Amino acid sequence: MSDHSSGASRGWLGAPAAVLAAVAPTLRRRRGDVVVTMAVLIAGVTLSTAVPKFVKALLHHHPTAPTIVGFLVVLALDPFVNYAGHLRAAHLALRVGFEFRCQAFADVMASSPAAVDSSTRTTAIANVVTDVDRVEHGVEALVAWLAPGALRVVIALAFLSNFSATAALLMAAAIPLFLTVEARLSGRLVAADASRQEVADGVAATVDESLVALPSGRGLGLLPWFGRRLTVGAHHLDEVSLERHRLESQLHLGTRIVALLGLAGVTALGAWQHDGVTDLVPALLYVELAIVGLESLPAALRALQQAEASIGRLGGTFAESVLDASVTRHDDVAECDPDTTTNGARLQLVDPTGTLIDVPSGAWVVVVDHAGEESASWLTGAVPPALGQAFIDGQDASRLPGRPLVSVGSGARCVDASILDHLGALDANIDEPAALALLERLGVGHLAELADGGLHRPIGVNGQMLSIGEQQRVLLTMSLLANPKVIVTGELRPLADPLIARSVIDELRGDGRTVLTSVSSPELAEASDLVLYLTAGSWHLGTHHELLATVPSYVEHRHRADAGEFGELGALSGVGPLEREAIRRRMVTERYEAGDTIYRHGTPADRVVFVVAGRVEIIDAEGRRMALVGPGGACGDLRLTPGERRSETARAAEAVVVRTVGRRAWEQGLAGVLDADATERRILLSVLRQGSLPIEAAVRLVGDNDAARGLIANLLASGALRQGENGDLTAGSSARRTASTGIARDALDRLGGE
Repeated sequence: MSDHSSGASRGWLGAPAAVLAAVAPTLRRRRGDVVVTMAVLIAGVTLSTAVPKFVKALLHHHPTAPTIVGFLVVLALDPFVNYAGHLRAAHLALRVGFEFRCQAFADVMASSPAAVDSSTRTTAIANVVTDVDRVEHGVEALVAWLAPGALRVVIALAFLSNFSATAALLMAAAIPLFLTVEARLSGRLVAADASRQEVADGVAATVDESLVALPSGRGLGLLPWFGRRLTVGAHHLDEVSLERHRLESQLHLGTRIVALLGLAGVTALGAWQHDGVTDLVPALLYVELAIVGLESLPAALRALQQAEASIGRLGGTFAESVLDASVTRHDDVAECDPDTTTNGARLQLVDPTGTLIDVPSGAWVVVVDHAGEESASWLTGAVPPALGQAFIDGQDASRLPGRPLVSVGSGARCVDASILDHLGALDANIDEPAALALLERLGVGHLAELADGGLHRPIGVNGQMLSIGEQQRVLLTMSLLANPKVIVTGELRPLADPLIARSVIDELRGDGRTVLTSVSSPELAEASDLVLYLTAGSWHLGTHHELLATVPSYVEHRHRADAGEFGELGALSGVGPLEREAIRRRMVTERYEAGDTIYRHGTPADRVVFVVAGRVEIIDAEGRRMALVGPGGACGDLRLTPGERRSETARAAEAVVVRTVGRRAWEQGLAGVLDADATERRILLSVLRQGSLPIEAAVRLVGDNDAARGLIANLLASGALRQGENGDLTAGSSARRTASTGIARDALDRLGGE
């Protein structure tokens, strides 16, 4: 096998030399530990080889008091010095393993997010856990077994040259004692092995979810927090590993004591009888030393060969210290920089042609990629500068200290920590009331009602207790705590529905922050301040209408987006054609992997989900499957009144594509108000929500007095609005007539799954 072929090809010293070369930088940094460990191990070997000399002196000469005392002292010290040597070797191996594990984790975090998928994640976890374990074992074998074993063989062979006879001595009386010692420790060793495996699995899970959450870790500056979480697990792993090593050393201690008791008995018998045993016993002791030394070599060499293979997978020698301050420190929890100000940040972008684009401070900019991809990587410095750069106040955003620019991509995920821990990673001083207030601003205040702890409860590996939308809202909340000047987002669930997105964007834009969002919705592009349209050759910045008038490829892109990408949905079959088209235009395509939560039991019933491809399982509050919804079906009961909570959970049973539409978009689409343009729609929605609206309030919604009064006149003429005796605007007869039909009620009944 490849694990040891490379070592074998260079002889027995190949693997030890390779391991020693790889760990040499770490050993040099721990020079004092190495010296003490080697001194203790050499002392143990010296005591072991001194025993036969004392035996020979006692059997061949008249025993003197100093000889007897010296013999007893050696017998007493030998097992405990060897025990101490094994523990010192274990400590040294664990230190090497700790540094290798942290370095491997840092290497994984430095890898490209695009390269971290399900096919590479297993290897990455093996690097941080299994391979490092082999390195630890190899170092321990080198220090505790190979070197002392080889020394014992050399010494034993040298002394054996003085004897010509060989024999065997059966120590039958010692066997029951050995079995007793082994029986007393075996159960504890099994428990220690199980405990260590459990902790090792926890470290692996931490690495795994850190890889899944890598986009959010980079975008929000959470990599130091990820490192601290790994460090806590690594230290715990050290503790349980040390306990296992302690038990193993106690087993060696008990075995050694039993063997020496047997030796003492044989020696006493020989001294009493004065027969041929006097020559036999010293020879036997040297034979025993040689055998023990030789027996330790194969296992030690095998461990070193495995360690050599793992060192190659881990990347070879780590010449510099792998312990970054952000990883090893436990007390440096990130805090907001009180000197950072968010007002007046000047954002400048450089496109691939080198053209400088100024983005107004505090603007909401929708980023549209001609290729249809999410385009935030060039802003965060995760791609080569030739593909685009961002500058804040004249400085490269990727090199600025602190967090002047943060990003939350569509692939961003939470980790297995509480909501408070997530927020505390960016503000160590945040308390529960402040956290709840901030979460409520982003629409996830209901997370305080999580069972068994609320905001203090860990939310599962990769945040699996929360839906994807809830996780993204938590991460957006964290982006505010980072106190940035610029926030960049991908196509997030909370930003999919224009009616809901506006309130989220308003929160993100607080304190004059500039917000850039990757979206595909034409209505979001129309509602934004500016659109940044990216093509392979150049970038274009302007309003939605300006780009429609000046950039032909943008027009084509918008036409493709308007055309949609879903087939016929049976749940809409009874809806009128005009209302149906309005709803279809408001639908958002979402993709989920198997096991992802689409919506969760107990959350507000705010949208309906149409399944396009794959299957969605509906699960009740007790975790039982209630139904399986396939393509053409729908889930999400919008018959619930606003504020009511869902009674079921929808989870992807396999990779699925769904189309979702929010409650407000659904109801307003059926009312016919979505066919108006954006400005008319604002007026109509305000009238429908409030029942009536003063003309002055409608004018304030538009901002331009003349334009507002012109729009109101058109709406009055079309019958969409009417004016009461007091001058207030109310819904016109056409809108009321559409809303009063049974279309909405019948459609909602079908979607409720009667």
